[in-house]
Amino acid sequence: MKICLITGSAGLIGSESVDFFASKFDLIVGIDNDMRQYFFGGEASTGWNVQRLQENYSNYKHYNIDIRDQKSLQKVFEEYGQDIAL
Repeated sequence: MKICLITGSAGLIGSESVDFFASKFDLIVGIDNDMRQYFFGGEASTGWNVQRLQENYSNYKHYNIDIRDQKSLQKVFEEYGQDIAL
């Protein structure tokens, strides 16, 4: 299985990356913890974009993880291992 891992997947550049790579990989693993909502309030949340990605791409799997959380990231890398190509 060929996997693309995208951090910040619910943001502007991240979600455009999902759009671009979804047809090129077996699975897109998206990591985003919606810090926009934390900093700017509910109106700035990227939750709507996570929902859009999940509805539009059956090969998109979202993880609500802060990239500074090393233990949670380690679990993702252990789950997918050598299948992560990008």
